[in-house]
Amino acid sequence: MLALKKHCAKTLTALRLREIGLMNDAFLEAIRGFKLLEELNIADPGNSNECTEDALLGLLVALSGKLRALDISSHSYLTDRALADGLHGAKHMEELVARHSPELTDAGVAEFFSKWENPPLRRVDFGRNHELGGKALVALLQHSGERLEELCINGWGGVEADALKELGRRGRELRRLDVGWVREVDDFLVKEWMEGEAEDNISGSTKGVKRIPSLGCTKLNEVR
Repeated sequence: MLALKKHCAKTLTALRLREIGLMNDAFLEAIRGFKLLEELNIADPGNSNECTEDALLGLLVALSGKLRALDISSHSYLTDRALADGLHGAKHMEELVARHSPELTDAGVAEFFSKWENPPLRRVDFGRNHELGGKALVALLQHSGERLEELCINGWGGVEADALKELGRRGRELRRLDVGWVREVDDFLVKEWMEGEAEDNISGSTKGVKRIPSLGCTKLNEVR
């Protein structure tokens, strides 16, 4: 990593380091030297406990100003604080992926999106974060719903039906919506997403969606 930094830090705009076995705090410290990065993937490290909260926070603070796409999945110490403070300075982010991040909370992610000044995102994947729920979803949609094309909330454990209805009201540009294992999803909700809520005269806004992965949605009779 140090050799790569020495020769390429001044020119690289994309760095994809998924499934690096020896990723740790020193590794993240080296990545901070790549100041021109617009795309960074450090997902699924060999040991999810090796990178501390402070190291993750420092990396995000150092690079978020230019980043357009970030995948920081499967880091055990990615906390609400690291996410919010680390991405506070982001102004150009379009894709944000943070799957399987067990320290993220519903209230913390909701606060992050409600205060974040970055423009609306095109893609968000926070799948397999079982602590996330309705507050996070509503705040995410209020922030990015007008532009969002791909959204994954697979495995979110506490999403109420009222919050899920916001997908049909705000997800105007959605093309792919992964709601696998979100237990409150049923045929009536999907119909409202696609056709609108007739009783409230609200037009459906997800008519352009092409795929709705829904494995594990036991209330749904028709898998899409």
